[in-house]
Amino acid sequence: MPKKPDTEHQPQLLPPTKVVVMFRPHATQEHVDGLEQHLQSATLFVPEMNISTAESIQVLERVSAGEQHPVMAVAMLGVADTMRGHLLGVLQVLHNSQVKVALADITAEDSLNIALEASEHQNIYAAELEQTLQNLLENLQNYHQLQSEREDRIVENLLQQLQANPQEQTIVMTLGSMHAPIVEKLRQQAGQFAELTVEVDADNSPESSYQHQVLKQIANGEKVPQESLLRTLLEKLITDSAIRGQLDQAFTDPIEAERWIKDAVAQFTVDEIRDLYSTSVTSYTAKEQAGEMIVVGKFFSMLSMVVGDALTQSGGLFEQKGIAIPKPSIDEDEMYDPYV
Repeated sequence: MPKKPDTEHQPQLLPPTKVVVMFRPHATQEHVDGLEQHLQSATLFVPEMNISTAESIQVLERVSAGEQHPVMAVAMLGVADTMRGHLLGVLQVLHNSQVKVALADITAEDSLNIALEASEHQNIYAAELEQTLQNLLENLQNYHQLQSEREDRIVENLLQQLQANPQEQTIVMTLGSMHAPIVEKLRQQAGQFAELTVEVDADNSPESSYQHQVLKQIANGEKVPQESLLRTLLEKLITDSAIRGQLDQAFTDPIEAERWIKDAVAQFTVDEIRDLYSTSVTSYTAKEQAGEMIVVGKFFSMLSMVVGDALTQSGGLFEQKGIAIPKPSIDEDEMYDPYV
């Protein structure tokens, strides 16, 4: 007599599930194109937010139910100023959609998130350019590894929530484009579902920075060319200087400011970047010895200020290359209000 299969001890598969992963920038209210259409057929919305508390979920679900105004919800969620505009755009689409909300991201207090923030602000500058480039590469490799671990945690947290309430789902997730590897990580979980479909809705606009290009090369296991590192270094020096503040007044979209910096860096040759770094280190050292520079940290953490001056002073490199920093698009008294 044939033996009956032991179904009692077989792990129960999750019901058929469809996941739509939307890759978008998350800097302004405008970076939500396509979300409203996807939410119309969704049963669960999983935004990229590191505020995974019970109170946060309740606020988001009240917005979805039409019981909480998006502007009030942004204030209650207490996110960083730079994220408020985009969050408001998301909540305006979510408002009265009646879609359930889940948060799968790591929390702001998580040690992994703290390590990510430390990596973003690590001082990589050294007196020798080659050492600086090595520091930069190692910093970006570490940042990529931390983001990969974060993606693993997002997938793990999402699975736990689906297992706690198994039902057929159509899930919409929003993430930045640098998290593209999460698509394959989700597909690798197919064995836990009766059926799993993962679709991608990507913003196919070009990379907004050389750093994003290098991170993509690292993610793909490619060797990072030294030219890419040099351009990423100049991009970082400009971003860390007062020039970025001027650009933030000229562009309401930070992505456009990033693209402006990338376009400016593209006008420099590799040798020009090398010479700029060398002369800036010499200038910095002279200022430090003369007591004109406040030293913070072991390496030249204020080097970006010296580079910024070299680029923007009268007769400087920007002027020589015909690069003009755009003037503010709005008066200081009318600075962009993310709540409008």
